[in-house]
Amino acid sequence: MGCEDLCPSKRTPLSPTPCGAVILCVFIFTLEERSEPGKFRNYVIREGSLLGQRTLMALEQTLKKDWYSILGADPSANMSDLKQKYQKLILLYHPDKQSADVPAGTMEECMQKFIEIDQAWKILGNEETKKKYDLQRHEDELRNVGPVDAQVRLEEMSWNQGDESFSLSCRCGGKYTVSKDEAQEATLISCDACSLIVELLHQS
Repeated sequence: MGCEDLCPSKRTPLSPTPCGAVILCVFIFTLEERSEPGKFRNYVIREGSLLGQRTLMALEQTLKKDWYSILGADPSANMSDLKQKYQKLILLYHPDKQSADVPAGTMEECMQKFIEIDQAWKILGNEETKKKYDLQRHEDELRNVGPVDAQVRLEEMSWNQGDESFSLSCRCGGKYTVSKDEAQEATLISCDACSLIVELLHQS
């Protein structure tokens, strides 16, 4: 059981923006405790919204999360491995699996972990959203390598029919290469022979 079973509202975890960034829909969950004699405590997740600055702050924090780490998985893990880790963790932290005498603070920590695991699977368990997230991770890593050396447009790059990719020669002798599919969303491309990076400009 994931968060969708407790809060059945429609959500879109990721959506691309014109600049290729990834936007995550952010939700605030509030907890209500309902105790029943002889039964485990149930927690109701109620969806709330954030406005203005708080929304942007929450969005920024969400973008920085390492969803692979939350599932205890390596970024190279295949979908089957990711699903196994998700299923194991979601059962471990499920509210119904917690003892009735667990301190409220510990229960809230388990619930937060439960929500994060569910969010991680919504992103990594879907091929499309996983692809966007992996691209975002890759570009974040490139930004840490060094500054952008130049800005280029797709029409300035050479089309390679064989592998359906675009390429551009680097001043070091190497090449900047991006596939046809990635070219629609990628904003940073690294050289295959040095640490230089170019920014791919998209038509607005």
